[in-house]
Amino acid sequence: MARLALPLVFLACGALVTTGSTGCGPDHGAIRVRPLPPPEGTPARRAGSTLTADRIASYRIAAALDPATHQITATETLTWTNRGAPTRTLPFHLYLNAFKNETTLFMRSARGQVGDTTRGAPGAGGWGWIDVTSVKVAGEATPLALVPSGPDETVATLTLPAEVATGATVSVELAFTAQLPEVVARTGFAGEFHLVAQWFPKIGVRAADGVGWECEPLHAFTEFYADFGTYDVELTVPSTYVVAATGVLTGAVEAPGGTRTLTYRAEDVHDFAWMADPYMEVRTGIATVDGS
Repeated sequence: MARLALPLVFLACGALVTTGSTGCGPDHGAIRVRPLPPPEGTPARRAGSTLTADRIASYRIAAALDPATHQITATETLTWTNRGAPTRTLPFHLYLNAFKNETTLFMRSARGQVGDTTRGAPGAGGWGWIDVTSVKVAGEATPLALVPSGPDETVATLTLPAEVATGATVSVELAFTAQLPEVVARTGFAGEFHLVAQWFPKIGVRAADGVGWECEPLHAFTEFYADFGTYDVELTVPSTYVVAATGVLTGAVEAPGGTRTLTYRAEDVHDFAWMADPYMEVRTGIATVDGS
């Protein structure tokens, strides 16, 4: 038997999650500056873990949330290892473009899902999108071309300056702005609450034959498929906000303009998601599990 400290996140009066909440009413109270959270001091990968994920796609991201516009501005460095045949093209998912308007593949395929609120359109003025403003490979600016599926823009293809050999690694630097939609399909904002998922340019997966790619446009009946890697992510948010995120909090510093920057490290995972809210409370407890 082992005793593990597990962080449990509760949204005191949140718009989407009310587990463990008490005393919620129409008035959440005044927003206040929250204490700077201390680093967790635990490894991103638990000692003794037998997980042996091949770290094919690793990300370093620095992102800032503007809660007034529900926008995230960010830079990203992807380090990708080619486990297939040599290639000069890399496809990327741009998931947030699924919520850009009513003509996207996701919104068109979601029609008729009566009673499933995750399939409904965002409210008026609440559409979301992602705009990649810069792409560089080895310091050289490289265009990112959208691959159309009708009016859909959830896949983009990068043509590299040079071929990536089998077993070789390439780094791609991107800058982007992500506009969150009003909450739909497990991402978005509701009031002050922000659930940030499928929010960054994400490389596809080489097909089993080592030649093709698995990187389909997002529609209502697809799921998310990605390679494992490491994530080092800096999140700059207002000092009034509490954040819960993938991985382990490794650093927290106050920043200019009433903001703070929180740094997270996650190892051997295939995605990074986070949420931020000025009313969220974090509680920890001890869980006893077998065989750990």
